[in-house]
Amino acid sequence: MKKFLTMLLSLVLAAACVVGLVGCGGEVDDPYATDVSVKIGPIAKEDLKIGVLHINPLESKSGYTFAHQQGIEEMIETIGLSADQMVYIPSLADTDDAKISSAIDDLIAQGCNLIIGTSFGYGTMMRQKAHEYTNILFSHGTGFYSYRYNLNNYFGRIYQARYLSGIVAGMKAKEIEGGSNNIGYVSAFGTDNAECASGINAFALGVQTVNPTAKVYVRTLQSWYSETNERSFADALLAAPYNCEIVAQHCDTSGPSLAAQAASKYSVGYNSDMATAITSDGSRDPSVLTSVLWHWGVYYTQLVQAAIDGTWDNEGGFGNYYGSFADGLFDIAELSPDCPEGTQEIVDLVRGIMREGTEEWDVFTGVKLSFEQNDEGVWEVVYTDADLKDNAGNVIVAAGGASVSDEVIKSTMDYFVEGVELAE
Repeated sequence: MKKFLTMLLSLVLAAACVVGLVGCGGEVDDPYATDVSVKIGPIAKEDLKIGVLHINPLESKSGYTFAHQQGIEEMIETIGLSADQMVYIPSLADTDDAKISSAIDDLIAQGCNLIIGTSFGYGTMMRQKAHEYTNILFSHGTGFYSYRYNLNNYFGRIYQARYLSGIVAGMKAKEIEGGSNNIGYVSAFGTDNAECASGINAFALGVQTVNPTAKVYVRTLQSWYSETNERSFADALLAAPYNCEIVAQHCDTSGPSLAAQAASKYSVGYNSDMATAITSDGSRDPSVLTSVLWHWGVYYTQLVQAAIDGTWDNEGGFGNYYGSFADGLFDIAELSPDCPEGTQEIVDLVRGIMREGTEEWDVFTGVKLSFEQNDEGVWEVVYTDADLKDNAGNVIVAAGGASVSDEVIKSTMDYFVEGVELAE
């Protein structure tokens, strides 16, 4: 949740003015427009106390909060913190600013000098409190506000992992004899949220690279968490009239994977490994083709070490973070044995391209990938210049053109690509 709200360009520019990191003409009528300019730290490890705001219960066994908590626990072990240096406020809705404000005040009253907010909706109050408490460090998951010395935001290029999962889904849909070649996708939001739109689009482009005629049908929850609808919307996509063979997700629970399991169809999970989440004994259910996974410990360890080292500085030091495949911040889970032959080889090929990074290709460039086997049976990638179009036929990136910018991917992408349709 976690989350980059889609904003008009004017709002993006306004936010840049607000945080004080970009000079803008005219006055901004905003009580928090002044940048925090007092450096904090270093903070001795034994003096560090960390507060964490979670949107779901701390005991969650899968999904968004579970993935973040796994990362935090990895950080605790790596850094060597004690249990009494951590304070958690779970099940905190990110839509109630009064409760968020009270929770942050409570953490500070308990002596927390670093506060982590894992959900997008915490951003407004974290920004306000960071301006109020200039001696406290604040780190906001998936937001866009920042102050030079005590407030940053963090996320990653998760769309790359979604592209890989699209390859997996596309190959499986094509293999199913007599199938519809339709793939469902249950998403928190649609084109009204850039994080969701970029994820859906990346998934669809991955599908199309191996299965150009496949259709991706999207149902949106209009909520970051809806346990009942996550399952029921998946059920609807798997049934007539869409008859999807596979359902993917950008939502928190195992509901879509459970729906596919019950329908004897397939799924692609998110946040945690749904292949084990939907079984009672921790074994792997082959109906889950793979899952898109975050490895949040990569970020949280760097964050806390920066607080200890006193290197927090959004201008040249440790600051706003947008992690990549090379960082190890995300990946996809082990593939199901039900995946078609060649799936692993193609996934590994593209994963390698992403990890190395190249100006020639990324998910949203005007270059499409395809794959062929050479005379030795080894899979090779083929690059072809081609327009990137939205589903209304508008050219987003001309053939051969450079990638859509990070800012668009994170903040303003408000369209679906060709091959994606909203389901009723």
